[in-house]
Amino acid sequence: MKTLESDDYETPVEEFPGYVGHTWDGEFFPGPELEALSSFDWDAYRELIDETNRPRQLGMALAGGALDVSINAYDGIASLLDQCPSVEVWLDAGPPDAGPASGSGCIFTLADGATEQQLQREMVVLRAALDADLLKLSSEGPPR
Repeated sequence: MKTLESDDYETPVEEFPGYVGHTWDGEFFPGPELEALSSFDWDAYRELIDETNRPRQLGMALAGGALDVSINAYDGIASLLDQCPSVEVWLDAGPPDAGPASGSGCIFTLADGATEQQLQREMVVLRAALDADLLKLSSEGPPR
């Protein structure tokens, strides 16, 4: 994850070059390229991960080879997307003089050399891995 170092606080994030989505104060705002992740039940998934008290490893079969990504109960979607090769994640803490109540978020852009089609395929594979893991966690029940 990179820190956004910009003094342009007037341009909407949706107009950033390569913009594909963002989070702000934990809320996810996907662009069309990340739409596959928009309806996933993140709250239920995080709760189940928390019950296991272990990070989850998700295997993704991508065109460039296999990729394993991990997620903890308290990770945001930005942490997960930061592990995907076609996404660049930028931490946006807002203006330096905004104060502690101003909020923060992450901006997601298309990574250098990646295409929108590659990103969309990655997100479909990631969503399938998330759905499978959620189903597995749901069927296992609480840890003993």
